[in-house]
Amino acid sequence: MRFSHLFRASLGVLLVTMCQFVRAEPMLNGVGVHQELGREVFIGALFSESLSNDPGTLLRNSQPMRMELKIVAPEGITARRFSRLWIEGLAVNSKADELMAQADNTVLFDNMFKGRLLKDDHVVIANTPVKVYPSRSTR
Repeated sequence: MRFSHLFRASLGVLLVTMCQFVRAEPMLNGVGVHQELGREVFIGALFSESLSNDPGTLLRNSQPMRMELKIVAPEGITARRFSRLWIEGLAVNSKADELMAQADNTVLFDNMFKGRLLKDDHVVIANTPVKVYPSRSTR
């Protein structure tokens, strides 16, 4: 009887410990298609751990998220055009002060892509928040 209780308690501790290390993959939160002149250029998908229709809610939550873009245009898209589309999207969807605050990051993003993105290329942008654990120094 005592062994059975000890076994169950140990199993419970083991399962709780394992749950700390196992995380579910983010879920598909939304999909969209970017078109120009009626032609599909790329398909975008957003994956997040919690589902929401509100971008502000997703951005405020410190959770892993991933955006995946798949180039579907038969001729692909030049890196310059892709970058310009991205920056135009930021400009349309951001306030001026937010846009100015991200100016350096926008330049870094612009310089990441060289050459042409080809049909079926994938661009993955992942946000993996760092967990900060409080600690105390004892000197």
